[in-house]
Amino acid sequence: MAARSEVRAYDRGVAEGWRAEFDRRRDRLKHRIEPWLRPAPAAKTRQAPAQIHRPPAGERIHRTEIDGIPTFWVDRPGPLTASLAFRVGMADETLTTLGISHLVEHLALFPQSRASCSFNGRTEDTRTLFYATGSNDEVRDFLNGVCGALSDLPLDRMETESRILFTEAHSKARGFIDHVLSLRFGPSGHGLPAYPEHGLRRLSQEQVAGWAAQRFTRANCALALSGPPPEGLKLWLRNGHRYPTPTAVPIPGDYPTITVGGKGGVGAAILAERSSALTSLIRIIQRRAMHHLRTELGVSYAVDTLSL
Repeated sequence: MAARSEVRAYDRGVAEGWRAEFDRRRDRLKHRIEPWLRPAPAAKTRQAPAQIHRPPAGERIHRTEIDGIPTFWVDRPGPLTASLAFRVGMADETLTTLGISHLVEHLALFPQSRASCSFNGRTEDTRTLFYATGSNDEVRDFLNGVCGALSDLPLDRMETESRILFTEAHSKARGFIDHVLSLRFGPSGHGLPAYPEHGLRRLSQEQVAGWAAQRFTRANCALALSGPPPEGLKLWLRNGHRYPTPTAVPIPGDYPTITVGGKGGVGAAILAERSSALTSLIRIIQRRAMHHLRTELGVSYAVDTLSL
């Protein structure tokens, strides 16, 4: 009996010790986090105005139109950089056609594989981009080639390019922001970038050609350049319609809500009307969180934000 009493006393002592250690760590963490959660002190009436980042003196954005496509450029020295952006991306697709915009991007870039300039393409949530850097002639030839390919895709390359896209998908992991968006929007719209490109296994040539004819048009794109448009630039694309950004439709439920599990990290998704004030607020939150969580506490590598 004496031995059992000693064991029980020892167990109680261990439990009390762990409880005390837990309380100490909780209080220490609370002490470190509470100052960050408190509102920032009100600005003083004579505080100097914040510095505004302005473009270099004398630089202005020029706007013109080439073959019906809005074109924006600035006059900067060095090699010419161009970005042709279409208002179409993964959020415009469905779970069964996911990957169709990415496939169009690859098919349009294939004929440019021997281009001498530095170039690439990218399919995002709401945009598909084609961009290049080089001499005026090199960039001109690249843009002309991309527009020509979009009007007449090399559909016989679909099987090969689909294999390349599967390899690309296996070589990189989906980001944490995509994971957060999938929890908020599910397998549709803005939640689709977190899901595999299932459409690559079943898309027909007619579907891909029809998607290119519908979405990759002169009315649904814009061109940005780091210098004046090069001579001989011909952006010959089909006529079409301008498509608005897809509406963000969250999964039905009672909000606010919290989900625990999945990939490591902490994230939040909010819906609000787009405005300059909201953009400024997001940047302030990101900078304060980055400074506190990485610089001061050292508990996070990065704090990222994304506006749809």
